Amino acid sequence: MAACVRMRVTANATLSMPAQTAAHNYDVAGAINRWGWVVHGNPPPGGLADDLPLQWLVTTLDHALRRYVTEEASAPLRMLLPQLLINVSRQYRQIWGQREESPVASLAVVRIEDDQVEYGVFGDCFILVEDGVSGKERWLRPGEPARFEADHRVPLWFSASRGILRPKSHALAMVLASRSLEEVWREAGGEASGHALLAALRQEGLHPLVGRLVRAWPESRPRPALACTYLRVDPVPTPW
Repeated sequence: MAACVRMRVTANATLSMPAQTAAHNYDVAGAINRWGWVVHGNPPPGGLADDLPLQWLVTTLDHALRRYVTEEASAPLRMLLPQLLINVSRQYRQIWGQREESPVASLAVVRIEDDQVEYGVFGDCFILVEDGVSGKERWLRPGEPARFEADHRVPLWFSASRGILRPKSHALAMVLASRSLEEVWREAGGEASGHALLAALRQEGLHPLVGRLVRAWPESRPRPALACTYLRVDPVPTPW
């Protein structure tokens, strides 16, 4: 009897931490069932007269992703995410109208689908993936740093990184982050490598790890916002 390898999430953790100088949190993380995501919100370069549109954008993107998870959407992420952004853009214009400056957001999404891991990274979010057999890690990120502007009629999907990982018969460790953890880790005085980050995460767990990072943060610099989702994906052989 042949075996078909399917993937399942065996561990997950999320953390969302506001910037030290911010009144609200514009970076959020989520993990439900076979899905994981982070959303990173930013005001436009010139700033905003008030931050309600930015709060609305981040919250709406997070709620939209949770709705898709609940509905177990079957469309590929390359189709699902652009449509999600178009819908959010339409809602934004209905609520806030045309504004001179609009908030922007980035997101990273992972879905475990049978024998594969499907991912999409839009804007300046990041996904760190570690192969459970070789121990090699790599970052999945867009080639361009453009982000989703809330009142764009067509999302800038050309700046995204998207694809499918087929881990076959071994585990994957994945960290979705709202900003480059290498840079954050380096600024806090840690060893800035994917190996060091994942090793510390396995040893300490996501919340203690980020707590250590916060404690080590130089007092001379404001601490940035950070959202992280950790997923461990393992193969489950089933009769075929």
